[in-house]
Amino acid sequence: MAKFVEMVVTKDTATPFLKGLPTKIELAKNVSGWNISRMGAKQLRLSARRAKIRDFRGNLLGPNGIRAVKSNKNDWGVFVPRKGIMLDGMKPHFVALKRGRLITQWARQKGIKSKFIKVHPHPFIEAGWRSMLNRIPSELEQMANKIVR
Repeated sequence: MAKFVEMVVTKDTATPFLKGLPTKIELAKNVSGWNISRMGAKQLRLSARRAKIRDFRGNLLGPNGIRAVKSNKNDWGVFVPRKGIMLDGMKPHFVALKRGRLITQWARQKGIKSKFIKVHPHPFIEAGWRSMLNRIPSELEQMANKIVR
C-alpha cells in the first residue's frame, strides 16, 4: 500500500523559491546548451573515427576540427569543417595521383601503382547526429533537476 505525504505550500514558503526560478532557468539553459553542443561535437568525432576517417593534417579531428561553438548570445552549435562535410556527402569519383599530394603518398605506401584511384564517401554526420539526439532527453532531465533543487 502506497503512503502519501501531505504538503502545504503557503505564499511565504513558495515566494523565495519562485523568485529565484527565472535566474536558475536562465543559468541552466546556458549550461545545458553548452553541454549539449559539447556532447554533439564528441559524438560527431566518435562517429568519424567509427567511419575509419584518418585525418592526416588534423583538420577534422584535431583541436580546430569538429567542436562546439557559441553562435550568438543564447545559441550554441557544433562546427564541422568543410572537409568533413565534403567527406560525408561526396559522390564516388576518381582522383589523379600527382606528385606532391598526400593521397599519392598514401597510395604509394599501400603499394598502388596506378595513375588514378577511386575515392568513396565516408558518411559519419548522420550517425553522430542520431546519437546526439538520443542523449538530449537525459541532459534536459538533468537540467530540470538542477532547476528544482
